[in-house]
Amino acid sequence: MTDDKPSTACLEFHDEDGQPQQLELAGASSRVFIGRSRSADVALTWDHEVSRLHAIVELIGPDWTIVD
Repeated sequence: MTDDKPSTACLEFHDEDGQPQQLELAGASSRVFIGRSRSADVALTWDHEVSRLHAIVELIGPDWTIVD
């Protein structure tokens, strides 16, 4: 049986064209910023329902957690 799920933690989102994207968290820093700001790690600049700094995902112990 083939499993299409990645073996490491990842953040899945859709880009401006609606195409699915993945950001592997193993290679990221211990904190990932998500928002409409161009400086965000995951910049959702086209989505006006997302705030400039919408969420922070942080590595706490062995687990990735949404902290804000």
